[in-house]
Parts: sequence; structure tokens; C-alpha cells
Amino acid sequence: MNRVILYIFGTLLVIAGAAYTASTLGVDQQWIIVGCLVILGLGIMGAATGAKGSAKTNVVIDE
Repeated sequence: MNRVILYIFGTLLVIAGAAYTASTLGVDQQWIIVGCLVILGLGIMGAATGAKGSAKTNVVIDE
């Protein structure tokens, strides 16, 4: 679970930086919102994909 939180936190930092840069460059607010939603969606998909592999179990077979 820690990994997912860290991944989403990093995604939010990327969104904040991209929104600030786009705002500074004079991009319309509607396009900033669209870009942020796309980045957020990609971040959530990446976090879900990364979390899927973190629930590993060790199976020991006694012979």
C-alpha cells in the first residue's frame, strides 16, 4: 500500500508542475484541466498496475 501512495504522490507533484508551467506559458485553463486529468488517469493506472504485483505470496511445499 505504501508504494501506491508514493506513486500517487509523485503523480500529483508532476500534475502540479505541469499545471504551473502551462499556466505560466499562457495555456487556456480548460486545456490545463484536460492535461491534468489525463496525467491523473495515467498515474492511477500505473499505480494499479504496480500494486497488482506487490501482493506476492510465498508457498512452501514440504516433501
